[in-house]
Amino acid sequence: MANAIGAITSCVFVHQRVEICPNDTEMFTIRGLEGTPVYADLEEATQYATEELRRNVLRLASIAGTDSTTVEIILNDRSAPLTNGSDFFIGRRIEARVTGRPRIESPQER
Repeated sequence: MANAIGAITSCVFVHQRVEICPNDTEMFTIRGLEGTPVYADLEEATQYATEELRRNVLRLASIAGTDSTTVEIILNDRSAPLTNGSDFFIGRRIEARVTGRPRIESPQER
């Protein structure tokens, strides 16, 4: 009985984060994903990184034991103020999260 209550009240949480940063050639590098291309456009880099993060966290969530397919995506831009009053773009952090109830197997599935 205690195992059943623990399974019902527990939660699976999967979280991954990447950073998109400008490089020396005024292009954008994605840090935190293996083998990603370099992008000339921030929005293209963001779209690629978001899709990869979504795919990764859903796969990891399934491995961790949940069937949840709701992915929360959080974008956070970082910049530094310049003396002329404008901002200098430092990078964009993208986080993806999946939270869900554990998959409960019936006795026949074991």
